[in-house]
Amino acid sequence: MAALPLVLAFASMAAATAVGSAALTKGTIPVDAIGADGRVDVSLIPDFVVTLGRDGKPVGYVTRKDALDLSPRAVDESGRPVDVPYPVYADDLTTVVGYMVAGRGFVPLGVDPLSVPTFEVREGLADVVAP
Repeated sequence: MAALPLVLAFASMAAATAVGSAALTKGTIPVDAIGADGRVDVSLIPDFVVTLGRDGKPVGYVTRKDALDLSPRAVDESGRPVDVPYPVYADDLTTVVGYMVAGRGFVPLGVDPLSVPTFEVREGLADVVAP
């Protein structure tokens, strides 16, 4: 799996919200969703996962598929996977507030991603509480 510029919050907190006709969940990835063998129990992860910015503070939510890198990957002409920015949603889970961009992290709407400096991408557990 390619390194993602995404820091996810892991804890045991989740909330439910109604968007459209379905009740969607949002929150952090529960620690017990990750087994001792490293396997992830997707059924324990909320529909939208809190995402952190460069400063370690929550910036919004990404879909479970994007958080776990389960979405279909774009490929270049040679068939190699390429990183594609994915949306970060506000607390209402419908309003896009920015994008997670490979090597740059969270880029708010209206900001040119090329103006945001690159940084070393870290993935893993975070000691944070959802907004």
